[in-house]
Amino acid sequence: MIFKILRITNHIIDRTVKLVMRLKYRVAGCEFEHGVQIGRGSKLTRATFGKFSGCNMNCIINDTRIGNFVNIAWNVTIGPRGHIYKNFTSHDFIYTNGEHIYTGGINDKFINSIGNDVWIGCNAVILPGVHLGDGAVIAAGSVVTKSIPNFAIVGGNPAKFIKWRFEESVRQELDRIQWYNWKIDDIIARRHELENLVDFDLSEFKADYFAKRK
Repeated sequence: MIFKILRITNHIIDRTVKLVMRLKYRVAGCEFEHGVQIGRGSKLTRATFGKFSGCNMNCIINDTRIGNFVNIAWNVTIGPRGHIYKNFTSHDFIYTNGEHIYTGGINDKFINSIGNDVWIGCNAVILPGVHLGDGAVIAAGSVVTKSIPNFAIVGGNPAKFIKWRFEESVRQELDRIQWYNWKIDDIIARRHELENLVDFDLSEFKADYFAKRK
């Protein structure tokens, strides 16, 4: 009985914390569509998340538009504000009125944009002015200094092209159908059709994964 009460209490506390954080993010100019998940310790300023997108713990995301079904791992930084090194000093102490802080203004433009179905690995840094195309994959620990095309897999510091996620004909078809804009029920109903398009077999994937165990 005690454990049941503790579980219910923890659930209520967790829900309350999430609600408070959502309100805090709203004040910071953030917007969330359905199914968005934000990890604890993350700091968001003027960021918009498309449906079922989210970030894990301790992320810092500034002035960024994020598409649908985007996975952002822990400790990812997107759009960090840099110091103004072109002035005589790179230190902020001379800006006594905080005039060097960019507030974004009132418009629908963002410094960074992330497409749909993007996966960003842990500890990655996405510098200001970068666009990540639909279906892009960013390896863990990467520092992305330039925009990345659709379905490209990149990694390193600075991040460099590794390979395409799918062959060209598949990329073109995915670009055409834009499944990430469908209703969630339609995506689930047509799952096998989409898996066939990219030649994916879950049983083969799992077998390959478990074969790595020594």
